Amino acid sequence: MMTKEHKRVYNVNTEFEENYAWGKAPFYENLAKGETLMMNNTPIFKEEYNLIISKRDFSLYSIGMKPHRNWSFNETKKYYGLTGNKAKVAEDIKQLLKDFKEFKKKHASYSEE
Repeated sequence: MMTKEHKRVYNVNTEFEENYAWGKAPFYENLAKGETLMMNNTPIFKEEYNLIISKRDFSLYSIGMKPHRNWSFNETKKYYGLTGNKAKVAEDIKQLLKDFKEFKKKHASYSEE
C-alpha cells in the first residue's frame, strides 16, 4: 500500500510571510491567534504592541542600558527567532517591525468582539 506525502504549500513573498506561515518562533505563533487590545481607542494586535515595546527595549540594550530588571536579552531574542549580538538584534527588530507593518497592510484586519 502506497501512501501520499502531503506537503503544505503557501504562497509567500517575503521572509516575514514564510516565518508566519510556518510558525518559526513564538512571536509568529501568537500573532496567528489574532488577539487584539485597545490602544487610544484603536484596536492593535497584542503582538504588534509587544514588537513596538521590544524595539524600544533592544534599542536601549544596544547602547548599554538594561530596559528593566526582569528583562532578558536571550529570552526575548528566542521569542522573535533572532540571532546575533545586541547591535545586530537591534537592527533586526527594527526590520521586523517594518516587515510586520507591510504584512499588516496586505493581510491583516481586526474583528470587533
